[in-house]
Amino acid sequence: MFNFKEHCKKESTDSKIKFEEKGKSIVFVNSARKPYIKVQVDGCQIVDGEKCDNLLVDEEVGNEYFVELKGTDVAHALRQLDRSISLLSDKDNNHKYVRSYIISTNVSPKVSSKIQLFIKKWSKTFDKRFSLTIKENRYEVML
Repeated sequence: MFNFKEHCKKESTDSKIKFEEKGKSIVFVNSARKPYIKVQVDGCQIVDGEKCDNLLVDEEVGNEYFVELKGTDVAHALRQLDRSISLLSDKDNNHKYVRSYIISTNVSPKVSSKIQLFIKKWSKTFDKRFSLTIKENRYEVML
């Protein structure tokens, strides 16, 4: 079960749930207008150490969408997501899936081994219910 700080979360039934920062954005298309919880992770839910920017949660099913909007340092984004998932994910829910997203201004192939290790670690934790998507600048996700 999720235990988010009240002032860090907001329910949304918007048809398009958007997170954006410095020219980078991700839009979650919520055609059914289901209720989702938007969590401001960076500076609110987690105030110290590495943390991703945002989290979107389907409380009904438990699906989690971790978001990091990043400049060019994808390796740092992986560390931020890793810590955020460690601290915030509901690991007791065996039916949900965890999706993580890095929206970067430049995706460098230099971090491919770190990406593979990250995916391997969390795929083991969540079985086949885990994924990582890395895109440049803008991305749209159908919920």
